[in-house]
Amino acid sequence: MPTLNVPHEGRPTTRRQFITTSAALAGTAVAGQLPLERAAHAAGSDVIKIGLIGCGGRGTEAATNAMNAGKDIRLVALADAFSGPLEISLNNIRKECKDQPDLVDVTLERKFAGLDSYQKLLDSGVDMVLLCSPPGFRPGSS
Repeated sequence: MPTLNVPHEGRPTTRRQFITTSAALAGTAVAGQLPLERAAHAAGSDVIKIGLIGCGGRGTEAATNAMNAGKDIRLVALADAFSGPLEISLNNIRKECKDQPDLVDVTLERKFAGLDSYQKLLDSGVDMVLLCSPPGFRPGSS
């Protein structure tokens, strides 16, 4: 079995030991036993600005679910290869959030359509991105 070149009590750590230790540490963090702070805050604000790349059914549902996760989350930008699904998605998200319209803050300047729309969204100042486009349209895919 391959080993890592990290000494552990005088002997190298195996990959299996490393994964076991990492999983235990992650489990401890998830269980709330480690003090982990949220790092995705806008400058001086508790609002997390999210952007959606891929405005089909999966993306629309993911955005709606994300905004239901807390009152400090705002959908601020949308990107899709085509403008039609983008508008349909925005209308459906607004319908789902009709009781809390301030959760959706997508302006004309932050609606991006085209094959380079993902890059424009990433440059728009969002704190978090929901990547829901088909694999062939994801950033970095070829």
